[in-house]
Amino acid sequence: MAQPTAQSIAQRIRASLKALEPVGATSGDDFVFGDPAAAIDRIVVCRAPTVAVLKQLPSAGRTLLVTREDPFYWTSDRYGGGSSAFTWSAGLADALKDNPITSIKHTLMSERGVIVYRLSTAWDSAQPSSRSDSLARALGLKPVRGPDVSTAYAAAPVPTLEALARFSRERLKVRTIRICGERTLPVTQLAIMSGLVTLPRLASALKDPRVDAVIVGETCEWEATPYFQDLNSSGRKLGMVLVGYASSDNWGLPAVRDFVKAAVPGVTVSAAEDTAEPSWMDQRGA
Repeated sequence: MAQPTAQSIAQRIRASLKALEPVGATSGDDFVFGDPAAAIDRIVVCRAPTVAVLKQLPSAGRTLLVTREDPFYWTSDRYGGGSSAFTWSAGLADALKDNPITSIKHTLMSERGVIVYRLSTAWDSAQPSSRSDSLARALGLKPVRGPDVSTAYAAAPVPTLEALARFSRERLKVRTIRICGERTLPVTQLAIMSGLVTLPRLASALKDPRVDAVIVGETCEWEATPYFQDLNSSGRKLGMVLVGYASSDNWGLPAVRDFVKAAVPGVTVSAAEDTAEPSWMDQRGA
């Protein structure tokens, strides 16, 4: 049997997801490096193709790297609306054209025969709660559905916001936790959201009036965080625990790996991840 090509594998993944989003720059889901027509020996799934991840890849044969993030830091996220909207990545390609890290990643991927396929928008559209559910399970909680489809809801396992922060840090094995709200705030019902939480997403999750605390990766600090503060100032007492974007998102990788395994039988599928906490606070002087 002939080896499948990167293109045929991507098509099978999208078909299994029943993805309706267009492939290309507007969605962020597309081949971003290598030849899609190349025959593939193996599939490796990762969250972000960092240098540390690329160094884990085999040096022989052809590897299809299925990744959530772009190796050259491009994103399809937009701020604003209509003709005035701008993309975060406007001008990025030119800015990094001669950057040494870009060159290093090009070399690593070329030497290892890597073809990179970004799978982000289609995954979130077809599996909107997957990443948050994975984060909830990593916390030892049973996720249930609520008003926001990308949010996992669960009963709080501890009675106060400060205890929830400590619980989250220990369960997720992260060194730094950020807290918004009063330390002694009683908490009973959680909204758990992986990754970056924008204002619309936070507002949607908080439509459940029982929610009195949220666990998130990070928030957009000029919109979602002030919105959260305004809710508190207006009388709805809430707590928020921020565990870090990557620290929250890494837990979703096994679900993607298992999905790809089922969608593409007969091809070896594994996962590679840079599990180092990307940012942490030195609290020795606190």
